[in-house]
Amino acid sequence: MKKLAIYLAGPIGNYPKDLTHFWRQEVECEFAGDKTVKIYNPCHRDYSEQPMKKCYIELVEQDLEDIRNSDILLINPNLPMSEGTPMEMVYGKIWNKINLLVKTEHVGAWSLYHADMWVESVAKAVQIIKAWNQPLSRI
Repeated sequence: MKKLAIYLAGPIGNYPKDLTHFWRQEVECEFAGDKTVKIYNPCHRDYSEQPMKKCYIELVEQDLEDIRNSDILLINPNLPMSEGTPMEMVYGKIWNKINLLVKTEHVGAWSLYHADMWVESVAKAVQIIKAWNQPLSRI
């Protein structure tokens, strides 16, 4: 059985780790032990000590590979977004992934346009994903 793959998109660069990592860790905990789910968390790759001009290709290509391998992008713009998160949404849309957006104060018209669904919290997004991942019962 194929695992449901979820990419955790949202701002990372130039923000303190406690603001960028906490919600991703919460999602990982929610699915810990669930052998039917694979989480792609870009925070597991740390480029903070490298100059951007030396690592940008590797950073973007690894993120794109994770997005390509995902079924759902869980997008949480809990901080003002740089170019990365909106680009991830566009790739998700182009590659027919489900863009599940947490609607925050940092979301604009373009993000809403590229979202397949939006919710008010990460907890609600997790609840929806868990419901999607339940096997259908036969009648």
